[in-house]
Amino acid sequence: MPGNVSTSFEKRIKRRVTGRVHSFFAATAPGLENLCLSELLSLPLSERQATAVPGGVEFSGRLYDCYLANLHLRTANRVLMRIAGFRASGFPALERKLGEI
Repeated sequence: MPGNVSTSFEKRIKRRVTGRVHSFFAATAPGLENLCLSELLSLPLSERQATAVPGGVEFSGRLYDCYLANLHLRTANRVLMRIAGFRASGFPALERKLGEI
């Protein structure tokens, strides 16, 4: 691959994936949401927005923040990145929306 193409590709990845702020969800056992939130807020995250919700903690940050959370949270059993959100009233609508993603 020529040097320009590789550098251009790396810049696009950095701009669209690693550099962009994403929405994440740290899933935890019922009753441990506030403890998980405290653990999360003790980490050196780039964004300080986090909310305890039933079943886990919603937070925003960069991909590096997801790596930190996944590595250091003891109360979360997994950290998920939300890639899209939509409503579907039936299976055909669900299929169509998933196809768009």
